[in-house]
Amino acid sequence: MIVKNFRNQRKWSQEQLAELCGLNVTTIQRGESGSKATLETLKNLASLFEVEISILTEKIAMIDKESEDWKSLPWFYRANMVGIKTRGSAVIIEFLLVFVAFSF
Repeated sequence: MIVKNFRNQRKWSQEQLAELCGLNVTTIQRGESGSKATLETLKNLASLFEVEISILTEKIAMIDKESEDWKSLPWFYRANMVGIKTRGSAVIIEFLLVFVAFSF
């Protein structure tokens, strides 16, 4: 989940976030680690951050293509990532490539 990014933008600790939205710290930690959250938890967080629930559950971009780190990568790696916007897409493509490689 993208909760950690929202929390860091506001410079809140996990304890502060838990207190503000009426959850326990363990729930916040699980949410930040990517574990599935209950609808009630998502509603509390979305309300506090003033965003739609879908924003909290969507996959975040895997690479910041504007960063200097990205620009310093070899051209063949950058060409491989064209059109990849989410971590899930990259994982699927990697599995397909490994499968094709072992097939031959």
